[in-house]
Amino acid sequence: MVKVSVVPVNGGWSVVNDLDPTPLMFLTGGRAEAQALQIVRLATRLGRPVQLEIFTRDGRLAPPRRPAQVLPLPARAASRSTEWA
Repeated sequence: MVKVSVVPVNGGWSVVNDLDPTPLMFLTGGRAEAQALQIVRLATRLGRPVQLEIFTRDGRLAPPRRPAQVLPLPARAASRSTEWA
């Protein structure tokens, strides 16, 4: 299972995941969450089960989203391919 987490850090937000050992840093939670969702989509396309955790600024686990709340990527962003080494 691929675990993807969005966590608050000093000065912004971090996205950590099991596909890439390097944490990704963002100034806003929205951008971090958008990147986390891209990683979730990638893992799903690879046939891997995924666990997504989004933590609030105070460190609490945010409630899970319903599928209707997960918005698709815009066509321009969806056309970009992401390669993981």
